[in-house]
Amino acid sequence: MNADWDILGPMDETERIDLVAGGLAVSVQLALQKAMVRGGVTQKELAERMGVSPARVSQYLSAHGRNLTLQVLGRIAHALGEDFEFVSLYDLRDLKARAKGKDRQVLQHLAVAYDNDRSPWTDLTANINKFPEKIVA
Repeated sequence: MNADWDILGPMDETERIDLVAGGLAVSVQLALQKAMVRGGVTQKELAERMGVSPARVSQYLSAHGRNLTLQVLGRIAHALGEDFEFVSLYDLRDLKARAKGKDRQVLQHLAVAYDNDRSPWTDLTANINKFPEKIVA
């Protein structure tokens, strides 16, 4: 998570780690939900595919779903028939810079769209006319 720590006020190391972990959890959950939408998979159907209750899937995708282990993520990915990658924002920005003017296949590998699309994953809450940012997992 890229944050301006000064704006957030004084924090100890534990608070910073919790903030970063929360940001990663949201990013992963958004990627999972996007894959579900793309595949037309409901939470109930995902639960059936995984052999868990719909309530458990809801917990995984909730704001407090920090119990997403790599094992659980693997089970979800398998149930969705999707592959996911963990990519740092630094590397993602580097890929974006290298892909400018080139074939979009470099970015399609990461399933990220950077053009002026109408993706539901575009955050337009700040600087709406200047810098719409994509939410990336």
